[in-house]
Amino acid sequence: MIPLQVIVLAAGLSQRLGYPKQLVRRHGVSLLDHTVSLVQTLQPALIQVILPTSIKSQIIEQAPLSLSTGNPIWHANSGAGLASSIRLGCEHLAAQQISANSLVLLTGVDQLALTANHLHQLYQVAQAPQIAVSHYATRWGVPVILPWGVLQQVRHQLTGDTGLKQLWPQLQELMDVKAIFDPTLVIDLDTPADFVRWQRQYRLARPL
Repeated sequence: MIPLQVIVLAAGLSQRLGYPKQLVRRHGVSLLDHTVSLVQTLQPALIQVILPTSIKSQIIEQAPLSLSTGNPIWHANSGAGLASSIRLGCEHLAAQQISANSLVLLTGVDQLALTANHLHQLYQVAQAPQIAVSHYATRWGVPVILPWGVLQQVRHQLTGDTGLKQLWPQLQELMDVKAIFDPTLVIDLDTPADFVRWQRQYRLARPL
């Protein structure tokens, strides 16, 4: 398998939710811990977690990750948007001088229905090599796996809080894109109404 690097995008301040979604508990485990456990099943070479600067210490204190695989790296983000988090992760990868053929997984922490099986499907498809992207609710989005060389070509064009969304036409010109459909990935946690709606199904609990 082509080596995999992971960037967990967890730098949101959860302003609409009212408390750090990274620390919301799903079946007794924080969403951050749960996400890292899922990506660990891919046996990545490196796991980076991008956190918000203002509450980084609080998150680390309440979710002290025990990473058995990879080389865990914590990074802080000033809250300038999703694009800045991706760029920050890319800066570290560039410093590691990894191969252009290495694969990079970008994923968030708030997709309540995300499974290890979906991540493994993406990783298998990305071996082609081609970009493997999740498809749900009529759109493409994270989790997504793409070659480091391709991400390097577009990372400086990332702006705002839309991630790769604005770059999909350009990415399709650079490499074949294969979408893996999973309608449940539209289930995320952004607002108090989302919490109430999914609380029973996922046994959600507010941060301790």
